Amino acid sequence: MKHSIILTYFLLISTFSFSCKNNNTIQPEITFEGITETSDKGPEPIGNIDPDDWKAMMNCSSIPKIGNINNSDTVGPVVTIPKCTKIYPVYPNPANKSFAVNFSLNEADSVFVTLNSSPSNVVKELVKQRLMAGAYSITVNGSDLSPGIYRIYIFVYRASDVLTSYGDVKLIN
Repeated sequence: MKHSIILTYFLLISTFSFSCKNNNTIQPEITFEGITETSDKGPEPIGNIDPDDWKAMMNCSSIPKIGNINNSDTVGPVVTIPKCTKIYPVYPNPANKSFAVNFSLNEADSVFVTLNSSPSNVVKELVKQRLMAGAYSITVNGSDLSPGIYRIYIFVYRASDVLTSYGDVKLIN
């Protein structure tokens, strides 16, 4: 037992010192490529589609409409719960100055949505709060951003799980 702890410690030290020696190399910045083209009318793709972007974050099972029914014959308003938690393609894409980010939640969750210029560089935090189930739309003003491809990340914190998705938007302003 004691030998295995010492061996593990030695391996950790060796790995750490090896990785520190290689830390001085310059890593190329990762750039985002490819967009799903959309019009200014909505998130439906109209041209090229990037198959890696805008994936549903969970199984899209069928969820019925829920009405507020009490003990009497009175039925309250019907609320449509989205079938799945999903982020939709940004529109328009490419965008001139502003674009819309739409997503839906099928239950109340804590949500974090960012606009990034690289995987580790957050340019804008778009949402950082707990939201009820429903459909959401955010209009992003990109007039202060340089032309290029940016990535929208969405993180949904649900119980002990984190659902994630992303997609790219090209600014041409």
